[in-house]
Amino acid sequence: MIIAQTTMSGKKLFGGKGSLVDIAGHYAKIGYTGVDLSFHESADKSDKNNPLVRADWRMWAAISKEELEERNILPVHAHSPIFNAFSKDISNLEEKLEMMKKSIMISGLLGIPWVVVHLNTDYLNNRPSINMKRNIEFYKPLLELAEMYHTGIVIENLFDTYHYPLGVSGSSEKSDRRANNYLIAQRRFGTNPEELLELVDELSAEFNNVGICWDFGHANEAGLNQVECLKLLGKRIKAVHVNDNTAVFDDHLTPFCGSVPWEEIMIQLREIGYEGCFTYENMKFFSRLPEQLMDTALSYSLKVAEYLVSLFYRTK
Repeated sequence: MIIAQTTMSGKKLFGGKGSLVDIAGHYAKIGYTGVDLSFHESADKSDKNNPLVRADWRMWAAISKEELEERNILPVHAHSPIFNAFSKDISNLEEKLEMMKKSIMISGLLGIPWVVVHLNTDYLNNRPSINMKRNIEFYKPLLELAEMYHTGIVIENLFDTYHYPLGVSGSSEKSDRRANNYLIAQRRFGTNPEELLELVDELSAEFNNVGICWDFGHANEAGLNQVECLKLLGKRIKAVHVNDNTAVFDDHLTPFCGSVPWEEIMIQLREIGYEGCFTYENMKFFSRLPEQLMDTALSYSLKVAEYLVSLFYRTK
């Protein structure tokens, strides 16, 4: 099984100025065999390493594909920019949508099989049936685009969050109640695994390039029985985001730093016939470390991954 790390974890490498390819190449030296390219982190237009705002993005993709091959690391996933397209207070929506489309096209040019996306929630009319219909309409043209570029889209499970009352202000992004006691709980579409199942089955009737990305940390935050969720979703799960927390905040830590039941999960992944990669999204494990400790932390995370993968392959 390919063990991959998200480029979000390597933001401090190269003095914080490394390109996505530089970070991926560094992972290869540590021993990782795959990388998840995070276009979510490519939101700064002033960053010349941001391929989503470059006029020569097609050339960037062609050169980067060769460089990744030379550095002996496989781009297995990408993460599209994150925004809530159904929010009433979102700014520059067309620009964000254009960047999302570019992330899909670039992923296809790089040979990445799956692009991870988040679902949208209309907090002013927050009914599952309405959000289901609107998300189906939202993702159909993006799946058509992905099909044209020979890639696919995997929809990530989320967790309920906090926003201002009625979602009128601040609902374009997740808000943290630790910083604002006036925020109230809001149900977010895609937290319930049955919603993911229904949505993906509906889209699968028309598209072969759609599936689910199961984020273990998000599921823990949502208080779900993950073994039962994996049984329910089965082969629809094409990708995973490996991270841990204590079910209080979305901490994105290395496994065994939180309360996710990793041994049970790895066995159940095997039972459902999971065929994808072991992809880390444990970036907050690294966020407070000085750059001098990054390699040690990356190596430790790799050892943890190798142990968990060994459980996946262990015979009964």
